[in-house]
Amino acid sequence: MEAHTQALRTRDGRVHQRAMLAWTMAPTSRSAPLALVASVPVLVFACGPSGAARAPSAAGAPRAAVSSLAPIASPSAATSATAKAPSRECEHARAMRARVPKLLDQGRLDRARRVLQFAASECPRDAAEGLAPLARVLVELDRFDEAAATIDALDKRDLPADAKQIAREQRARLAKLDAKPTDAVAAKELAAARALEAEELQNRGDPRQALAKWRAAWEASHPNGDALLQAARAARDDGDPVEAQRLFDRAVVDYERESGRPLALYTENGLALPPSDVAWTDGGRTLVVAEGDALLAIDARSWTPRTKIDGLGATVYAVALSADGKTAACALDDGTVPIVDLGRGVVVRTVAAHAEPVNAVAISADGKLVAAASTDQTVSLIDVDTGTKLRVLKGHGDSVTQVAFSPDHARVASGSNDGTVRLWDVASGRELKVLKGHVDGVTSIAWSPDGKLLATGAGDGVVRVMTAAHLKVEKILRGQTLGVTVSFSADSRRLAAISLDESARVYEVGSWRAKAKLAVRGATAAALAPDGRSIAVVAGSDAVDVFALPTGTLAHTIKRHAEPIDALAVRPTAGAPTFALASWDGTVRTWSLLGDAPPETLVESTEPMRAVAFSRDGKTLATGGDRENVRLWDVASRAPIGAIRGLSGGVREVALTADGARVAWTSGTTDRFVSVGDRGKSTATLGLYGHKGVVDAVAWSPDATTLASGADDTLVALWDPVKGQRRAALKGHRKGVTALAWSPDGATLASGSADSTIELWSPSAEADKAALRTLTGHTRDVRAVAFSPDGSRLASGGYDRSVRLWDLASGASRALDEAADWISAVAFTADGTRLLSAGRDGTVRLFDVEDGRLRVSLRAVASAGYGYAFTPEGLFEALPKGSEARRYAMCRIGSRLFSLELCAERFVLDGLVAKIAAGDASYLEP
Repeated sequence: MEAHTQALRTRDGRVHQRAMLAWTMAPTSRSAPLALVASVPVLVFACGPSGAARAPSAAGAPRAAVSSLAPIASPSAATSATAKAPSRECEHARAMRARVPKLLDQGRLDRARRVLQFAASECPRDAAEGLAPLARVLVELDRFDEAAATIDALDKRDLPADAKQIAREQRARLAKLDAKPTDAVAAKELAAARALEAEELQNRGDPRQALAKWRAAWEASHPNGDALLQAARAARDDGDPVEAQRLFDRAVVDYERESGRPLALYTENGLALPPSDVAWTDGGRTLVVAEGDALLAIDARSWTPRTKIDGLGATVYAVALSADGKTAACALDDGTVPIVDLGRGVVVRTVAAHAEPVNAVAISADGKLVAAASTDQTVSLIDVDTGTKLRVLKGHGDSVTQVAFSPDHARVASGSNDGTVRLWDVASGRELKVLKGHVDGVTSIAWSPDGKLLATGAGDGVVRVMTAAHLKVEKILRGQTLGVTVSFSADSRRLAAISLDESARVYEVGSWRAKAKLAVRGATAAALAPDGRSIAVVAGSDAVDVFALPTGTLAHTIKRHAEPIDALAVRPTAGAPTFALASWDGTVRTWSLLGDAPPETLVESTEPMRAVAFSRDGKTLATGGDRENVRLWDVASRAPIGAIRGLSGGVREVALTADGARVAWTSGTTDRFVSVGDRGKSTATLGLYGHKGVVDAVAWSPDATTLASGADDTLVALWDPVKGQRRAALKGHRKGVTALAWSPDGATLASGSADSTIELWSPSAEADKAALRTLTGHTRDVRAVAFSPDGSRLASGGYDRSVRLWDLASGASRALDEAADWISAVAFTADGTRLLSAGRDGTVRLFDVEDGRLRVSLRAVASAGYGYAFTPEGLFEALPKGSEARRYAMCRIGSRLFSLELCAERFVLDGLVAKIAAGDASYLEP
């Protein structure tokens, strides 16, 4: 038995020596009980940088995960096994266990736990060697249930006396630390009091005393992740990074225990999808943004995300918050209204409020009722606690666009595209008043918090302000020209009007003078902060802008840092994959998975880039975008070859011949033709006319003797690219053709369509006999198709957010991991072993073709020279190392978000992409 003496800091901060055992067992007698209890959990492929790397298996794939310490079959089997020379796995397990003392010196408790458990799974026959150190680490981590199971396993072993002594010591510590208070309420009150004292000490700049108080708060009542997290920060401020790391690891355990959710990597430190609405809470200290099917709560002081509640079920049109900020109601495009507990970050219930989309929601001041306005021309009143629809308010003659409760929640006002505002009695559902005066649809309704005024805005930019008591018009505010959003400050002294004409005005209530006038972007939704000092504005599809008042200066922008990708192309040459991306942020980037290089920008434009394609020899790249000409590039030197002006403006789809000598493209806007050009010429040399719909897809045959195009007229056209004549029109799709691809041998052409099908054609056959097979599996438009290099497989992607991999011999397919948004492009690597996809969420995903597993996702940061990568196992890499990309990663437990400092040790791995590209599976080791 080998003992390591380790310096440990106890919970009261004192340092002392403790023996940590890392044994080597002698051959055990047949009577020794060796079976390990299956209840001791093992996390085999936990997230974190690799330690002692080892060569991957021949297939390059990781071993299967093991859920518990594997039991040894029998004492005799174990005895015979120990007599043999140690296997490579057991040698590797011992090397990993040897790392544990150093990890503990660094305060990395959780890493030590994962290393010990991984080592046990690597070599089950020697698993008992790690039980004693594992028991100690689990106790230190506050993983009390697992610690108790491990100590029980130690007690059942025929082990040396020192090991038994450790088991007794750890059991005693466990009993003390996990003791339950006799008065739980009093314990929580004591913990809260200690936390207040700790905050005061922190504010006075005394981190050492604050640390002691945070520890006391945890000891009074736990789990208490907040206390441990603050204690870790205090330890760091006090110059003790080792103790800070230990406390961070313990904080994670407590947060997991409180939420019931594991720690995960969160890589959307910004907006993932287009924002639709904003709302302030917590006195203006928190801004809630509705984006896609999620709510994101952002700290308005540090501008970092704090909470994200996703998976609400459909696109969120609008969000409303209760007066206390604890509850949110969402308007969804599928007619449902989720009720969300913002504190816990969970959906309490989802109410099927309407059969048509819900356009707006409101919560009564007492938080008991929700009003939902729908396209079906009605308003539903819903009981928050039960989710019951209490009554439906009918009377509008068009879609109901807005709804708001009066501060005393006795009345509810609704606005409609019929130009009226209607007042309803909440208790009875009776219509009280129909307010006319707007000449356009109503776009906003707001009651002043003091209950004295009701303001309404309309599509023509006019704001009408009425007295709430008599509903008499007090003021009509003009000067803005498009749909306007109105909101009051908490003291009812200011009214903001933000218009789609991209102007904003803040009026002084009473005098109705504009105290601030400012230019804003987008303005599809907006909200005035409760203190009247800020306005949050939804700035189109990519950002939320926050302006300071009364100056009108832009204070902060919360934006999507990864713009949608319209096109993806992989260079068809051997070696590590190199691919090119055309993005809505106006860039074309190239990205190589060789080494850890960041994406390199090739094109920067003020307009979205839409198209990119490599020649089959890999020497030439073609690019194009909105209002952009086709540009050709030498791939090796990255030098421009020339630009070709088409028969119409802009480029939406582009294709190159195998040698890069000819290029074909379509603008994809209103044009019903294809432009064809030659390298070295500045203008298109040929136009292919004949489609009766907009051309959306174009592809050259491998021998460049045929050009295929697909259009909204449902046809696939085959052209002679020399004579400019149409050879055939292939019929079969019911809706427009949106994607095309030729097989490598040119014998098959695949077409994807808005009818959600893929057709396989024989281009050499007569048009009426060319159809080979129809592939079904997608549920919405197919936007991308690609053949594997050997022609045996087809990949496809589309609006249903899935990537499908088809076996062409059988016609069978499987759906790969679903993306966050629609797929615009798919492409195989040159060796056919990997598949890449890209789409509206701005992410490139790399799949293993054989097993269909997602290996890594990559994201380039919009308009910047860096990017980042993350894996399904929760590993992260900033590219290049140490770049700004690192700030786009956070920790997540349930709906709660934390800065990367809490969990960088667990998630960040330099060299991650290079290992994945090389097939080295050691990155999965802890």
